[in-house]
Amino acid sequence: MAKINPKFKLKNPNSDKPTLIVLKVYFNKQRFTYSTGEIIHPDNWDHKQKDEPYRIIYPRGENYTELRNNLKETDTQLKRYTTEIQHIYSDLIRSEKQPTPELLKKEMDKVFKMRPERQILDLIGIADLVIKESEKGIRQTRNKTKIKRVTIKGYITTLNHLKAFKIQTGHKLSFDKIDLSFYNRFVKYFQDKNQTTNTVGKNVKNVKVFMKEAFKRGLTTNTTFQDEEFKITEEDTDQVYLNTSELNQIYNLDLSRNTRLDRVRDLFIIGCWTGLRFADLAQLNKENIIQIDGKEFLKIKTIKTGEQVIIPLHWIIKEILKKYKGNIPRVISNQKMNVYLKELTEKAGISNTERIAKTRGGIRVDTTRKKYELVTVHTARRSFATNMYMADIPTITIMKITGHKTERSFLKYIRISPEENALKLAQHSIWSAPLRITK
Repeated sequence: MAKINPKFKLKNPNSDKPTLIVLKVYFNKQRFTYSTGEIIHPDNWDHKQKDEPYRIIYPRGENYTELRNNLKETDTQLKRYTTEIQHIYSDLIRSEKQPTPELLKKEMDKVFKMRPERQILDLIGIADLVIKESEKGIRQTRNKTKIKRVTIKGYITTLNHLKAFKIQTGHKLSFDKIDLSFYNRFVKYFQDKNQTTNTVGKNVKNVKVFMKEAFKRGLTTNTTFQDEEFKITEEDTDQVYLNTSELNQIYNLDLSRNTRLDRVRDLFIIGCWTGLRFADLAQLNKENIIQIDGKEFLKIKTIKTGEQVIIPLHWIIKEILKKYKGNIPRVISNQKMNVYLKELTEKAGISNTERIAKTRGGIRVDTTRKKYELVTVHTARRSFATNMYMADIPTITIMKITGHKTERSFLKYIRISPEENALKLAQHSIWSAPLRITK
């Protein structure tokens, strides 16, 4: 039987961190190289080994129990690669097919990459499956709609971080290793990169999504990801809102010679008086305007929640619609609009200073920015919620429009300053002196 002698080499043998192990095979004056996906620290690799495909150096001592267990798992996988490449090569010869690097890769991929779900053994494998099924529309939301592209991009980002984390730390990502030790090291991985608390939280959230899928599919019985300590960190990022006076400043700005900012201003103002997300603004047209008992309303099925929302038309929106002969201003990209909004808000003279607090790399940092620098498309939705709240409209009524399911999540949108809160409180009758009855 035809045989080959596989060898395993380190991708970066001089690295001071764990590095990839690569399979190398030489045959018929050809070379085949294949990444195993396994990692190891160069200190645990015998670089002088020549007779065997590889040799792992196991550390001694009670403090290295976890490392020795990880190395045993690596050893098992490398033995599997050795066996598979030898079988594949022999089968090709036996079937009278000329082995080539391309053919070997194709057959190896069938075993190690294009494997059925039941063979997925780790977090990276299930993450990859979740991404592929989401892209194909196989995996859907609870409302049986397609997973949004932005959500899939988040999954991909987390998957790339997991791969980098595995190489950098040497932490195994098999399902049974996704424990609190993994959680703490994963959080530190982001803190060392000077990432924000919310960035850490988004990636932990995706890890929990991946592990939940693995659990549902019977690939693991590990439920540590559900523990209270395996938490999604979240931080209030102090986003700004524009009060009604500032909105009027923007609306009354003369932009007759600047059609670019004029259209952006009008679309933004519509967002500020409807509370709609950018994606919903982008789908508005004449048909969304309805009448009930002689009054005009905007009726729309929101993209994110799929719920019908009916919003009274503010007089300013009516003026804007007249300007465009009943149509909605043409929408541009979210990115461009964010840039133009900063220019627009600065022109309107909204340049007061705002204090911004954010935790980055595990350290809380306070900075000050001009308010116009902080205005984005999403400021419209936040402004709507806050201005309605300031106008004493019941929270539950506002939530019917914003689509928030809980008052807790809704109140995160409210952005009144301590001074505004004090003035609002002072208007309540409880702070007024009682009427004195004179005799």
